Amino acid sequence: MENATPMDILPPIISTRQGYPSITFHEDDFMQKMPGRCRFTLVGKFTNAMPKMEVIRKSFIAQTQLSGGVKIVHFNSRHIYIDLDNEADHIAVWTKQKMYIAGQPMKLQVWTPTFKPAEETPIVPIWVTLPELPWHCFYMDILTPLLSPIGKALYLDSATMQKTRGSVAKVRVQIDITKNRPQHVWLGFSEKDPTIGKWQIIEFEDVPLYCLYCKHQGHSLGECPMKERDDEIKRRKEMEANKKGQGKQMDQNAKENQQNDKGTDKTQSNGQARMQKPTTDSTTHKEEQWQTQTRRKHKNNQQNQEQGQSQNPQVQAQQEKNIQDHKLPLGTGMTFKTPVIDVEESGDQILIPPSPVFADENAHQYSEIPSPVTPHFVAEEAVGGRMEGQEKPSNLQEG
Repeated sequence: MENATPMDILPPIISTRQGYPSITFHEDDFMQKMPGRCRFTLVGKFTNAMPKMEVIRKSFIAQTQLSGGVKIVHFNSRHIYIDLDNEADHIAVWTKQKMYIAGQPMKLQVWTPTFKPAEETPIVPIWVTLPELPWHCFYMDILTPLLSPIGKALYLDSATMQKTRGSVAKVRVQIDITKNRPQHVWLGFSEKDPTIGKWQIIEFEDVPLYCLYCKHQGHSLGECPMKERDDEIKRRKEMEANKKGQGKQMDQNAKENQQNDKGTDKTQSNGQARMQKPTTDSTTHKEEQWQTQTRRKHKNNQQNQEQGQSQNPQVQAQQEKNIQDHKLPLGTGMTFKTPVIDVEESGDQILIPPSPVFADENAHQYSEIPSPVTPHFVAEEAVGGRMEGQEKPSNLQEG
């Protein structure tokens, strides 16, 4: 058995990575020698639900005319491995590119050492045409090296193989559609003179699109639905991040404004306190002056009143006499009018004894008894802290 054949590879490097065991093979062994046992393996990928394995095996054998054996095994819910025995069967099946199993489409892909089920390989078989190729070059052993800069020549079409069409040669070539594809190849005729030869035109037919973002065939990067979905998610996240950033910035600005307002209020209150302190002192001083002037004025008024009373004892005696002489019994109908003496400057008033008024019930008229002449004091300006007063005669006239 082939699996029992020992393989000459270098021992792998055993170590650890992120706390887990690590086994690393040499690149030539992993990418060249080890895949040699699976060089005729294909991968079948179902777009929709995958039929049962028995149905897949029977349908696959019925649709292919294999010269050797085949093993079809399950990989996951969408993929199967197809191991063929020889290169002819491998090329014949792979170049079909698609098969239908129980009505379900199955895409055929070449297996690679870096195969990942979530991705599709960029290695595909395509037809390459060479217009006006020299007639003696219509052979596989010549076209294989001629097309080696482009890819691996798989086989010739029947017209090229049988040389029934001379205008163009057509070759099935395995290429990597992610790499650049030259449109011309220099076909030299002499190693002695490099200028002798021609530019051979190379045309590629039906090259499938390949997306470098999702690693799938059938569309370009600008039409990738997965990229559009991820870009939309990224845009929303950026918008949310911007909103959060703006919210944080607004909160920070609000806090800074509050701190600035507190500092301003504190500065204003300190300034107002400094301004109010002299104002308060000035107000207190003014109040003290006003109280002093009020006390002094009140004292002067009292002194003026005392002087007036001491200088005119006869006035007081006459007032008391008038009050005694004119006392009337209750019920006589007599009323009194009390004259008032105004003292200028101080605004004080001195009451004058009332003069009796008799009411004549029969005549319904009031008659007033003339009152004696009463001196009227007029306060003048204070001279030397004392008030000078002069008597002015005043007669009370009958009303």
